[in-house]
Amino acid sequence: MEAKEVVRRIIAGSRTIDAMRDEIDLVVKTVLGLTGSTELINAAVQYHDKIFFSDGNASWHLFFKKGWPSQIVVEFILGKTRVIYSSYEYDGLTIPMAYVERVYEMLTLFVAEMVKMFPHLEERLSPLLKAADRA
Repeated sequence: MEAKEVVRRIIAGSRTIDAMRDEIDLVVKTVLGLTGSTELINAAVQYHDKIFFSDGNASWHLFFKKGWPSQIVVEFILGKTRVIYSSYEYDGLTIPMAYVERVYEMLTLFVAEMVKMFPHLEERLSPLLKAADRA
């Protein structure tokens, strides 16, 4: 492969991965925001601070993080313990390049399971879905 083509693909790949990271964060934080903090806290307490949406060797965890600031946090866990993504801004965690596609592909599982757990989300997501049809 020609060096010029390699450079073009590096740039395109880097932009794609950056966009996917941004979209992961956007989807997770939008779903959390639309769910409502009271509902999320109640669910986190009811399910002992952990809710798992699993697909084989990876899972989404939803829990209440106490401290300052307290908030509901979503993490994507690979295996049993490796945190790949966290919605908690103060973790300063960036999804490693090798896992961006995996986390991105599992957004559908996250959204589907959140809608099952919080049925009112379907109605709250409706304006976004309608707006997407206009894009």
